[in-house]
Amino acid sequence: MVRMDSIVLGAQLLLAAVFAVAGVTKLLDMPGTRQGLVGFGVPPRMASGVAPLLPLTELAVAVALIPPSSARLGAIGGAALLLIFSAGIANALLRGRTPDCNCFGNLHRARVGRTTLVRNLGLAAVAGFVAAAGADTSVGAWVSARTAAELVAVCAGAAAIALLAVCMWLWSKNRALSGALASAPAAQASDGELEEPEGLRLGAVAPGFELPNVRGEMKTLEDFRSGGRSVLLVFFDPGCGPCHGLVSHVMRWQAALGERVAIAVISEGAVERVRALWSDQATHVLVDGERKVTRELYRVLTWPSAIAIGPDGQVVHELVYSQDAMEALLRGMLEDTIPSASPSASPQSAPPALSVTKVTPVADH
Repeated sequence: MVRMDSIVLGAQLLLAAVFAVAGVTKLLDMPGTRQGLVGFGVPPRMASGVAPLLPLTELAVAVALIPPSSARLGAIGGAALLLIFSAGIANALLRGRTPDCNCFGNLHRARVGRTTLVRNLGLAAVAGFVAAAGADTSVGAWVSARTAAELVAVCAGAAAIALLAVCMWLWSKNRALSGALASAPAAQASDGELEEPEGLRLGAVAPGFELPNVRGEMKTLEDFRSGGRSVLLVFFDPGCGPCHGLVSHVMRWQAALGERVAIAVISEGAVERVRALWSDQATHVLVDGERKVTRELYRVLTWPSAIAIGPDGQVVHELVYSQDAMEALLRGMLEDTIPSASPSASPQSAPPALSVTKVTPVADH
């Protein structure tokens, strides 16, 4: 027969683990945390101040849930946080919006939905149970009161539950990946690009464009090519998890190499979402709210990715898709030793002049 103190202690430890993982992963992904708050309607300036406080509050709840003396207070705090999260999710769903949850930082990314709402409400019910039942048993006292056979059985059961959770997570990730792969041809067909490979080929003339940066200033490809510089165009999407980890690296490259190689970011998404990830001073971050430059001119469907443009305005390296590949590409641009990404590819004929596509700022899409 399972005793009530065991049930309450198990609920405490479950909640403590959830809040600890959520707090740590959010702290390790502050850009994503800020973006998540903005996605739920928090003004960007306020989100910058609230972002560090949210994971710290979650960690405080996790710590408070362990000792019997503070477990009830921790459970009440946890229930309050979960109900606030649930209200925010419900409000977003009612408005037809599905922002990135960012509940567990880069560990797990998914857009909010009914499943997220049900999960939070379920955890809030568990927290309410702990607060109502009280917690007067410490972990040490509970362990000392168990026999060796009981402890082995508990450990085996916990391991089985953990293994099941990992298997379910891997299954969900595999299902999502399979769905994305299955829908890729349809997505390309909808954009009219089923017959052509992604990106521009070697030797193609890079299409000109005019886009607003995060401060609303209009920038062109020619601005970045000034002084005879090569240009690395990095294509970005604020809803893309791997893109978040690239932010600090791009800013570092820009600061260190900006005088020799122009590094410009072209990001899809609403201006506010893009600004939440990048500093307002990031004049090299352009907002392609209408997706014309990214998808129509450069035929990019994968994020993050980057393409290299030489001083003469021609593509000198096709799209690459990782931080390491981008760094290697930058080294090649600095040393003028860029290897051909596709030696067999024949350069496209250059048009007599660059056509410039002008895109005006948009608030959302």
